[in-house]
Amino acid sequence: MSENKIDIKALVKDNHVCFNEYRKGIFYYQIVDTEEDLSIYSFPVPLEDVGDGTLKLYDKAITFMRWIRKAIEDNTLVVIGQLKGEYGNKTDVEILKNK
Repeated sequence: MSENKIDIKALVKDNHVCFNEYRKGIFYYQIVDTEEDLSIYSFPVPLEDVGDGTLKLYDKAITFMRWIRKAIEDNTLVVIGQLKGEYGNKTDVEILKNK
């Protein structure tokens, strides 16, 4: 995780998450920090927390705020990359699909 304090409200505002992978009972989602430096973060969503809920491939970040907050607190929100300026007006999901 970045040494800077992450503003979770700014991170999730008008933003989306994208499913990345599933491993050993944990779903991993990605979110792009569009307010700061275009860092790509990964965070875990444990299957046991989901219950009979539905997880989508692409969803509003606000829906995942509890898991993002927990990942910040547990230091499991990790930077996995950074977008560069050449992406222009593409949406974060278009960019992540091409990663």
